[in-house]
Amino acid sequence: MQPSLFDGYFQPYVNAVWDRYRSADLTINTQAQWGDVKGRVGSDNLLTFGDVGSFTQPSARDIFSCSTGPFGGYPKNQAEMGAIGARIAAAFNRSTLLTNDQQPQGERVDDYYRDVRTNHYSRICHEVSPDGRGYAFPYDDVELIAYIEAEAEAEESLRRMKTRDDDEEDEGRRRGRRGTTTRKTRDDGNKHNTRDDGNKHNTRDDGNKHNTRDDNVRLRIPLDVVG
Repeated sequence: MQPSLFDGYFQPYVNAVWDRYRSADLTINTQAQWGDVKGRVGSDNLLTFGDVGSFTQPSARDIFSCSTGPFGGYPKNQAEMGAIGARIAAAFNRSTLLTNDQQPQGERVDDYYRDVRTNHYSRICHEVSPDGRGYAFPYDDVELIAYIEAEAEAEESLRRMKTRDDDEEDEGRRRGRRGTTTRKTRDDGNKHNTRDDGNKHNTRDDGNKHNTRDDNVRLRIPLDVVG
């Protein structure tokens, strides 16, 4: 990144952060053996974390790269300062230092990139990436955000699959019940038709018998009565 590119872009936000933490502690959870470390801006205009070390105001280049200026490494307590610096750099990129004085615990993804002075490149990357996943700046995994989002997506996918399987199973049961009902209806209809055919057959038989009796009666009439 060219040193002059975006020169002064973050300065209004950095000034506001420095003003805020002149009278309040900024607590950084190192997410390591050092636990929580508190810092405050002193009269020397440095953000100091006790005996661990201090940070000068970062430039836009320092914030975007996360590896220059105050985030470039330290000869004393380098590992601990590196853990603190990574979380401060991530908070600057996400513009959450004015809304949360305990970094990064308590962070909500919906609160990232809300300030006009923010890493809009990272914001857009997350907006257009599938399910908001992505890695847009060196410490974008602070608070394990990439893993949290991936885990949330995996859980959601499993939930959808289970719901779909349950729906398909329910539909299969419904189809099975409908098939049984249809077969029973056809069977009952066949039985009914059989009974009807039987009745018709019996009726025809009865008719034939009746007609036969009529014929027999006529044959027995004496001829002299007819004459």
